[in-house]
Amino acid sequence: MPPHLVALVQYRRRQTILRGLGYPVNGRREAWYVWNLVRHHLRERRTLFLHLDEAQDLAARGTERERQSVVNLLKSLMQDPEWPVGLILSGTGELADILNFAPQLGRRFQPIRFDPVSEIADLEKVRDLLSAYVAKTALFADDGIETEEFAARLVHASANEFGLVIEIAIAAIEVALLRRATSLTVADFAGAFRRRAGCIDGLNPFLAQNFRRIDPRELLADEGRIR
Repeated sequence: MPPHLVALVQYRRRQTILRGLGYPVNGRREAWYVWNLVRHHLRERRTLFLHLDEAQDLAARGTERERQSVVNLLKSLMQDPEWPVGLILSGTGELADILNFAPQLGRRFQPIRFDPVSEIADLEKVRDLLSAYVAKTALFADDGIETEEFAARLVHASANEFGLVIEIAIAAIEVALLRRATSLTVADFAGAFRRRAGCIDGLNPFLAQNFRRIDPRELLADEGRIR
């Protein structure tokens, strides 16, 4: 990432933190000023933990100087003598590049890797997760979504990503609630995926017979994409 873009990402991230703390900053301010505000409001609000999502964007592809700057900023939060804050960083594999760049920073974290969801090993876990979400609602699960085949369809529709399994499940529940249904059905999942991908039914993993031939990451897929 070009140096000016790295600096822009870092600056916007600090502004986002301030907005989350209830102190939006209007207009362009010096980076050091914004960062001091972040530290001040973390302390004033007695914030114990700060979660930074997509943390690989901080400086994964930056120069050595830019990475060191990010390391110093993160360490300053964790080592603040007046109010140290615990950090939770989530992101793609590039996040490891930042942590491995400075071992003194990396050893302050406990890494957790979310491996891709597998149709072979994780179908029962996916079914249990879906049941747990449905149990939080007034809906009951239709028989069609309690099968291993449906769990396999959900895994494939989510491109084997755990986070997307959850997102699609929540979206399907929303579809069911909006139509004032009493049950959660396959059609609700198909509708959630259709809204997400803009695809025809023939390329919807919850409807197509040979769903594994479908690339779930493609948007607005039509007949011309059928292989």
